[in-house]
Amino acid sequence: MLRERITHVVAEVRQSVLSLRTSIGESESLGAAIGSIARGLSETSGIAIQVTVDEHTGRLRPEVEAELFRITQEAMNNAIKHSQASAVEVHCQVYAPAARITINDNGLGMQEARTDSHGLKIMRERARLISAELSISTNPTGGLSVSVQVGPDSGVGASGAPDEVERLSHG
Repeated sequence: MLRERITHVVAEVRQSVLSLRTSIGESESLGAAIGSIARGLSETSGIAIQVTVDEHTGRLRPEVEAELFRITQEAMNNAIKHSQASAVEVHCQVYAPAARITINDNGLGMQEARTDSHGLKIMRERARLISAELSISTNPTGGLSVSVQVGPDSGVGASGAPDEVERLSHG
């Protein structure tokens, strides 16, 4: 039993190190970076993650992209680790200088706050750093919705069909 627990802890540490090393490359868009991390999380967790990307070629400021990426990463990690979700949907819309990212899961919804957890607090701090609006709510049908938006227009852009839809599932 101890060996199994140690194996699990080592796997979590490896995933954490990989997550910390993952960032947005100069040639990679925010949507592509989110798709990459979602693929990795889906493969290691066995939980289906669908990423929908609707972005124009214009880029956000690097520090804004970095914070949005980390907020999205934390929301996906929380859904996988704590919600008992079987599916996660991520919608990434970028019309620089505005962007909106929404992460929905079909899990248990908002749970009792743990004393050893700082994820939501850090997400709020990251949003504040880039003057973004972060909202976290329980979906009427269950699960949790995390939404972050930044830019002059909270509606982001005139959305037609998404440029790219990536369905990721494993397991």
